[in-house]
Amino acid sequence: MKTMIALCCAAVASSAAVAQPITYSFTGTGSGAVGLTDFENFNFEITLSGDFSSVFSTGPGLLRFETTSATISIDGLLSDAVFNPTISLVANNNSDILVFGNASTNQALIVMDNPEFVDYDLSAPFGPVTDTTPGATFQFVALSTTGGFVTLDEISTVTYNAVPTPAAAGLLALGGLVAARRRRSS
Repeated sequence: MKTMIALCCAAVASSAAVAQPITYSFTGTGSGAVGLTDFENFNFEITLSGDFSSVFSTGPGLLRFETTSATISIDGLLSDAVFNPTISLVANNNSDILVFGNASTNQALIVMDNPEFVDYDLSAPFGPVTDTTPGATFQFVALSTTGGFVTLDEISTVTYNAVPTPAAAGLLALGGLVAARRRRSS
């Protein structure tokens, strides 16, 4: 049993050296259209997946994460539609701004302004943080997704959250404990 505990501790310690998967998400209420179908005050969720090692600096205090696997879901209209352009997330840790944008055109799609973003560098679990007056939705027009073109004309509230995905090392350690228990039971 002591050997198993030592192995688990080693697996957890080694996970710090491995890039940790993370999910960045924006949830809120908005109005707009999916293709030719208009909607008003529907809940939406935008999800970006990657890992902390994908965050890079673009200048003093500017940190950026880009992905080609961002999705959007809109209640009753769209489920996990993948954005076709590369999507970016930019934090200016010299201010209180967080930007969700189209990396292909360098346009801001949602801008959140909250003092909690000061010093946030995209490389750690964070949130939830809510902005009741997000900006820049005027550029969120006919954005191509696998579910059709999406427009968000108006967003009334947005909540941002960054949550790490369980590390693979932790799952391996759990598997080791199960195997040890089986051996002991036999």
